[in-house]
Amino acid sequence: MTVRKHDDEIFKPIFLHSSFRTGSTWLWSKFRENPKCYCYYEIFNEILEDINFKNILQSPSTWNSHHPAGAPYFSEFSPLLKKVKGIEGFDQEMAFSDFFLEFNGDRDRVNKTSAYLASLVNLAQQNRRVPVLSCTRSIARVDMIKSQIGGTHIFIKRSLLNQWFSYSNQSQNCNPYFFKTILKTVNSKNQKDFILKIKSFLAENISGEVYSKDDHDILLIGFLCIHIYMNFRYKDHFDIKIDFSKSPSKSDLDIAERMIMGHTSLSVDLSDYSDIISAPQRLIEDIDRVVSMVRSLFAQGIDGTNDDMLRLAVDSELAAFREGYEQYCRIAGSAHLQLEMGDVAHRHLQERFNAVTDELNETQSAANRQAEELAARIKTASDDLENSVLRLQEAERDLQAERALHQSLTDQLAQAMGRIETLEQELAQSRAYYGELDRRYAESEQGRISVAAEMQAAQEKCAALEHDVQQAANRARALSDQLDAAEADKQAHHQSLTGQLAQAMGRIETLEQELAQSRAYYGALERRYAESEQGRISVAAKMQAALERCSALEHDVQQANHALEQQRGEMHQALAEIEFISSGRAEEYDAFDRRWSTMMKRISNNSSK
Repeated sequence: MTVRKHDDEIFKPIFLHSSFRTGSTWLWSKFRENPKCYCYYEIFNEILEDINFKNILQSPSTWNSHHPAGAPYFSEFSPLLKKVKGIEGFDQEMAFSDFFLEFNGDRDRVNKTSAYLASLVNLAQQNRRVPVLSCTRSIARVDMIKSQIGGTHIFIKRSLLNQWFSYSNQSQNCNPYFFKTILKTVNSKNQKDFILKIKSFLAENISGEVYSKDDHDILLIGFLCIHIYMNFRYKDHFDIKIDFSKSPSKSDLDIAERMIMGHTSLSVDLSDYSDIISAPQRLIEDIDRVVSMVRSLFAQGIDGTNDDMLRLAVDSELAAFREGYEQYCRIAGSAHLQLEMGDVAHRHLQERFNAVTDELNETQSAANRQAEELAARIKTASDDLENSVLRLQEAERDLQAERALHQSLTDQLAQAMGRIETLEQELAQSRAYYGELDRRYAESEQGRISVAAEMQAAQEKCAALEHDVQQAANRARALSDQLDAAEADKQAHHQSLTGQLAQAMGRIETLEQELAQSRAYYGALERRYAESEQGRISVAAKMQAALERCSALEHDVQQANHALEQQRGEMHQALAEIEFISSGRAEEYDAFDRRWSTMMKRISNNSSK
């Protein structure tokens, strides 16, 4: 992405370059007041990687920044928000990793940075407004930005002493971010030899990012070296330099306004400028050692610069720093020492208060752990009981299925027995009918013998009788065949029924064995269910006892919290009375000491409870 060239003259971008705590936010807000400007706040701020629709329009944070009131810092970035989080084109490396990125450096990083800056510029120009881009991490990238984007470049400089005091004051207010920027700067990529020297010096004297009392002067040496280096190395690369090293007069501010008007055709009102000097966290332990170390680190010079001019610049910066510091010590040194003593006492009280709070938290955590363990045990017992009930229900379903199968087989057997009985009845009827046929045949045979004896007497009757006998014989043979077939069918059917009956008896015997096993398993399940029921009753009793214990613990915790609130109130009163240390009123301090002893006894008593 490239900048729209036809808008260069009308909406030429403006870049505000500075370090941290130099008043750059105040100057940026002055441009923001002009409706012709579209102002981006800290274009390389690492926050831009995680910013989202929820927090981009939140009001400025309440930290003690001394920044002017105004709209949310990053609202102008809203059109470039990604769907989830972050600004299009920005990545985390642009914050500190690319701090010393130059035009002839990493081509991929240069292209990414150029595309990102061009997207900001183009958005403002599309809105027919002048892009104003501020950043506290861009001084060493000014040449790269000028070659890629162009525009007007303004540099804001503040007294190094006041800037350092602001760093230190923020650390005192539990905001060590600006101390951390010193190490982040020297740990960036594309470092020059001098920056590597500062990195080595800090690494030898500071371990990690936890700063102790002894690190204060070491960090100051690193701070001075980095800023003197950047102020000298890039001083001729800006179009406008606004130097607030010394309190500017009205004429100085007028000159700055005219320079801005001459280069940008924009009117800004700088008349309300004021330099707020913050009290440092600590006084410098050895100003001579600090100055000597800074001079020694610059002793070998910087590549590409005039050694004599560098030496003059270093001496000038250090002289101004020493003069300002000595003046501060004359005016506020005694009060600052008393303040440090008060801070020590305050920290001592805070440590004791934290110890009591930690003890109470441990007690509460122990109670919570006991409650959680009891709840886990109850849940385990409930799960076991539920599993037992499920297994019992499954066994009951299996038993019901077996009973249904047994009933079905019993019904089939009854039907088979009924069929056998019917067949036996039919067989008895067939036998009776066969006997009747035998008798009728015997009678027929007797009749034939009688007819033969009488044939001689009655020839006419013999022919008729022979005809009748022949018919009777045919009928007898047919009946005999029917009887034989019926007997064969009876035998086959009897054998089939006998086999089915044997299979049915075998199946019944198997089912009776399975039924016996099921009854035994069911009895075991009933015993286990009875045992589980007894266990559930026991667990319920234990749970009730545990609940009562938890209630008692909650009551104890509430009492402890109440006592702690009383102690906190007394603690706040004690903290208010700590001012007696610096006032020197011995009698009031003795009274405070007695109250402190009483309070600590109460805390000890409550802790033992």
